[in-house]
Amino acid sequence: MVIKPAFASSLFHDAVMRCFADVPQLPRGVINSFNEIGSEGSELLSTSPHVDVLSFTGSSPVGKRIMAAASGTLKRLNLELGGKPPAIVFADADIDTTARGLAAGGLIQCGQQCTAINRVLVHESRYDALAAALVKAVQSFRLGPVEDDATDLGPLINNAARDRVQAVVAEAAEMGRAPLVGRIPGGELAAGSYLAPSLVAVEQLDSSFVQEEFFGPVMNLERFGNDTEAVNKANATRYGLAASVWTPDLARAHHVARKLRAGTVWINDHNRLVPEVETGGFRESGYGRLHGLEGLGEFLATKHIWQAHGRL
Repeated sequence: MVIKPAFASSLFHDAVMRCFADVPQLPRGVINSFNEIGSEGSELLSTSPHVDVLSFTGSSPVGKRIMAAASGTLKRLNLELGGKPPAIVFADADIDTTARGLAAGGLIQCGQQCTAINRVLVHESRYDALAAALVKAVQSFRLGPVEDDATDLGPLINNAARDRVQAVVAEAAEMGRAPLVGRIPGGELAAGSYLAPSLVAVEQLDSSFVQEEFFGPVMNLERFGNDTEAVNKANATRYGLAASVWTPDLARAHHVARKLRAGTVWINDHNRLVPEVETGGFRESGYGRLHGLEGLGEFLATKHIWQAHGRL
């Protein structure tokens, strides 16, 4: 195994590799890793005939580059790529409980998780009530250092990511489309990559807030009028990684869940991830599965050996 982490997480990855090095039963050379600023090593892994399987987690554009580079050797690929996960909230959902669940599902790891909620689709009859409750729930999250037990929301990966997300939200705020504008905090946190969460009201499906992955503490608020419109809007992106449905009507929830083009659909929950259950995407969210039995299968190949009896 050869692991190449994202450069921004090199120090954390080094700590993990040191844990492996301390396991006496693990033979040297079984697990290897390297860090790089550019892409020379990544291109070598993608094109080398000595690499049988390549698993990548990251953005869809990079996944496409890996797929093109790997085509020369026809190596097996496992790609978990970008996402724009929607959460569909029906009129009969409990507003306060749902708002807290949405906030937790959207702000996990400060929104820097590909399965985190990006889009909140709300039935038009409950839009205003849900929007107000979600603002309250999101504002209750406390920013701070991750080592502080009182912290709910840590920093983004770096200042460049913080500034990129803040610029997107600022543009929406100037157009009057942001019910909640998250800002860089002052005081001791100002020197870090902290950014308070934001909510943006979106009406057009071709909006960048619907079609692009921002990877930060930003969630859309979108309206729908009936079940069909909810499904059509939820499926109206090139991604298909995850989604959730919020309603006490389980028959309706399962009916809608089957129509959503997403690899994982939660009902009255979001981001409930366990290693025994497969995860993966449709469309430009990639293909193959991580975790579970299917995830193990991605690194295995079936060999058929036939032995003839009584012919010698």
